[in-house]
Amino acid sequence: MSQALTQINALEGIRLSYNPDHFSHGGLLSRSFQNQPLDEVLKVLLGTNFSYKYRGSYVIIQPKNNVVKKHTVKLSGAVKDAQTGKVIKDATIYEVNKLNATLTDDRGHFDLVVSAKTDYATFAISREHYQDTIIRVQNISEMSVSLKPVKNEKIRIVDRFEIETKKLVQFFTPKQSHKNVRNVSMDEERFIQFSVVPMVGTNGTLSGKIKNNISINLLAGYAHGLNGVELGGVFNIDRKEMNGVQIGGFGNATGGESHGVQLGGFINTTKGYTEGVQVAGFFNLVTDSIKGAQGAGFVNLSKKMDGVQAAGFVNLSTGKVKGVQAAGFTNVSKEVKGAQLSGFLNMAKETEGVQVSGLLNVTKKLRGIQLGIINIADTVERGVPIGLFSFVRKGMHELAIEHNEFMPLNVTFRSGVPRFYSIMSAGIDPSKENLWNYGLGLGTQLRLKDKWYGNFELVAHHLLNPDRDMEEDHMNLLNRLNFNVGYQLAKHLSLNAGPVLNLYLTNIYNPSTDTYGDIKRSGFYEKTSDNLYILAWVGYAVSVRF
Repeated sequence: MSQALTQINALEGIRLSYNPDHFSHGGLLSRSFQNQPLDEVLKVLLGTNFSYKYRGSYVIIQPKNNVVKKHTVKLSGAVKDAQTGKVIKDATIYEVNKLNATLTDDRGHFDLVVSAKTDYATFAISREHYQDTIIRVQNISEMSVSLKPVKNEKIRIVDRFEIETKKLVQFFTPKQSHKNVRNVSMDEERFIQFSVVPMVGTNGTLSGKIKNNISINLLAGYAHGLNGVELGGVFNIDRKEMNGVQIGGFGNATGGESHGVQLGGFINTTKGYTEGVQVAGFFNLVTDSIKGAQGAGFVNLSKKMDGVQAAGFVNLSTGKVKGVQAAGFTNVSKEVKGAQLSGFLNMAKETEGVQVSGLLNVTKKLRGIQLGIINIADTVERGVPIGLFSFVRKGMHELAIEHNEFMPLNVTFRSGVPRFYSIMSAGIDPSKENLWNYGLGLGTQLRLKDKWYGNFELVAHHLLNPDRDMEEDHMNLLNRLNFNVGYQLAKHLSLNAGPVLNLYLTNIYNPSTDTYGDIKRSGFYEKTSDNLYILAWVGYAVSVRF
C-alpha cells in the first residue's frame, strides 16, 4: 500500500498526506488504473478503513476508526516566505477536520488550540499565492513554517460584482472570513449547519468554504453555497451557487448561479444566472440572466429576462426581455419580446410585442403596438403606435394649412404612420370675434392608386371665445369626422379635399339672445336636452399638406 501511495503521490498535481506507519504492514496490491478519477482509485485502495479529505492541493488520508481519548492539541509559531525569509501576515492556519482556524498577525505569528479525538491533529497552512502545507501534531508543538510562492501566479483581479465587495455583505461578515476564503482552497458539503452570525456556528471560521443542505442562521449566515433550504432571521449569504430555497427576514445574497426561490423581506441579490423566483419587499438584483420571475415592492434589476418582472416602481433589464415587464412607474429594457406595462413610462431599444403605459412609450424599433398618451419610435417595421400623440422618426410627418366651412384658417400636424396617426390642430376665425379652436384626433390613410390616397380622420376641437369668461364646467366641443381624398404632387406636397360630418356639443347659453354656443348655422339635426345643445351638419375641408 505504501508503495502504491508513493506512485500516486508522484503524479503531477497530486500531493498525498498520510502517516506511513498506517501502511507499513499489509498484503500486496496488484491493480491497474488508467485514466480513472482519483476518487475511484483511492476508494479501491483504501476500502472502508480510511477516509480522505481534499484540502487545497493536498489529499489527506486518515484512518476512520483510529479514535483515542479526547485531548488538546496546540500548534503555534510563525509563517515565513521560503524564498525571502520575510514573515507572512494574514496566512490561514486551520485544523482539517473541525475547520477551526486563525490568521497570522503582522509579525507572522499564530496560536491555534483544538480538541482532537485522534492520535494526531492535522493542520493546514494556506495563503493566497503560496503553496499549501500540511502539518501533523500530536500534542503541543511550536515551529516555523515556510511557504513556497506559487510561480507565475496571475494577479487577482477583483470583480466589481464579487459578493465580498458589496457593502451589505461586508457589514454582516468580518474581514477575517474574507481573508480565509481567499487563502483556503477547499470545498466541503455538510448536511446541516447552525450559526448565530458568520464565523459563530457549527461550521466555524471557515463557513465560507462549506456548502450546506440545511442552513439555519439565527441572525446571519455565510457559506460557500446551498443545496437545499436556508433560513435566516436577518440575512443569508452564499458565496457561490444556491440550489433550493433561501428565506431571509431582511434579505439574501448569492455570489454564483441560483436555481430555486429567494424570499427576502427587503432585498435579494444574485451574481450568476438565475432560474427560479425572486420575491423581495424592496429590491431584487440579478447581474446575469434570469429565467423565471422577479417580484419587488420597488425595483427589479437584471440582465436578460425570460419570464416576468413585476415591481411597484421600476423594472430594469440591461439585455433582452422575453415575457412581461409590469411596473407602477417605469419599465426599461434593451430589447422586449412580449409586453411592457407601466403606469408612466416604457423604454426599449427594440420592441416586438406591446408597450402599454399611462403616459409615454419609447422604442427605437417597433414590431407590434404602442398604446399610451404619447408614443415615440424611430422605426415601425410592423404594427402601429396608438395614442393622442405619436412620433415616428421614419414615419409620417405632415404639416397642413386647411380651410373649412367653419374655421377659415387652420394649421394641422399629423404624426405617426399612415396606418394610424395622431392629429394636432389649431385654428382661428377673425370674423367671429377671434373665435379660435384647438383639437386632437386620430386618423388612418389608405393608398388608392398611384399618387391618390384617402384619409379617415376623427378630430375633437375645443372652441374658445376670448371675450367670454370660461368656467370649468363649460362644454364647447366640435367633433369632426373627415373623409378626404388627396393627390401627391411631390414628395412633401399634396392637395387634399373632402366632406366632413360635424357634431357640435355645448352647454354655453346666452339668455339675451336665447341661443347656445358660438356656432350659428342650420343642420340636419338639432336638439336641446337638459341644457345640452346638439347640432349636426355636413361641411367640407380643403388643405395643402407639406
